Amino acid sequence: MGRRDAISAVFAWVFIVGFVIALCAVTFGIRLAITGGDVGCVFVTDPALCVVVKGADQ
Repeated sequence: MGRRDAISAVFAWVFIVGFVIALCAVTFGIRLAITGGDVGCVFVTDPALCVVVKGADQ
């Protein structure tokens, strides 16, 4: 494996890891927008239902 192949392999992994991180960030942002900024409801199965239930408790 030459030096050029090693550099290409590293760039491929950097691209893949960066893509996965960006995908997670976009997903988190969308779910945060659904919940209206309530971070506590972002990670639940149904974030909209969580917001409604939290609103009913207040």
